[in-house]
Amino acid sequence: MPSKDWLKIVKTSRARTKIKQYLQKVERDQNKNDGEEALDKALKFYGKTIKVIEKEGHLPAIFDYFHVKNLDELIVNIGGGRIPIKVLLEKIPSIEIKEENEPQQKAQEESLHKTISTNAKKSSNRDNAVIVD
Repeated sequence: MPSKDWLKIVKTSRARTKIKQYLQKVERDQNKNDGEEALDKALKFYGKTIKVIEKEGHLPAIFDYFHVKNLDELIVNIGGGRIPIKVLLEKIPSIEIKEENEPQQKAQEESLHKTISTNAKKSSNRDNAVIVD
């Protein structure tokens, strides 16, 4: 598995490009997993699923608001920390954010945000040094 350190070692631009593509794919996959997990947890709190939101017809408006083309792109942006869960939930008309639920909901949002930001930091600060004997 290539690491960022390999970019300092490679000689050709083609090799550098291939390594960058691989690293971007790995990061995207991680962001997608994190985003799916965070979105599922947040929607579950309100008794919803992404399928229900899709059937209700709210997704096109959400895509327009966040300037994304599809659900995968939305999930990747959530996992990457570019779209906050709280803002997303506020844009779904069928979800009522009640004041009595706010302390619980706020704690859950903070937990999800912390998980996403921790995972993002881990992926950007990985120590993937190459050891040459």
